[in-house]
Amino acid sequence: MLDVVGGIIFVIFIIFYVITIRKEKWSTKKITIIALCAALGYVLSMITFIRLPQDGGVSLAPMMPIILVAYIYGLGAGMTTGLVYAFLKIFNFMYILTPVQFLLEYFMSPMIVAIACKFGKNSKIQILLGSALALTVRFSIHFIVGATYFKEYAGTENPWIYSFFYNGPVALIEGIITCVILVVLPIPLIIKHLKVKS
Repeated sequence: MLDVVGGIIFVIFIIFYVITIRKEKWSTKKITIIALCAALGYVLSMITFIRLPQDGGVSLAPMMPIILVAYIYGLGAGMTTGLVYAFLKIFNFMYILTPVQFLLEYFMSPMIVAIACKFGKNSKIQILLGSALALTVRFSIHFIVGATYFKEYAGTENPWIYSFFYNGPVALIEGIITCVILVVLPIPLIIKHLKVKS
């Protein structure tokens, strides 16, 4: 039942992604930037300060390049960057319990942070709020998956509390680093330099 619900959620998400990218115009420059930022995100994910037992840990803002592409080119390009990043992560260590858990944590999770661009990009406040909310949604995926698929690791603890304290500190530290970098970056100037139409 758990995999059925998770599978339905993932299928709906992929349908939304396909509908979104149908509106995209793919230039050589855009594809190049998507590839470079996905690769950068992968490299940043390898710079891990704290490693957790069931995969994951505190890394150097791997979601930052994905969100940056979303701010520059929009939702479709940002989600595509997350998708490419996910494929790159396949070559890294992964903790897989079921195919659905794998798809939710390793594909949906990095793709969904692109929604940050929907909160605006013309001010530091918009960028901060958009990035923070997008990263909170990503945390929610790991939190729910952790409490349902990894509940045996909680032992006698409440699995929801266990998942919160397992995933929460990582999400908070990475989120702060990511938001600080994105707020400091001159995103409007980057967009202007790349001559991207808003």
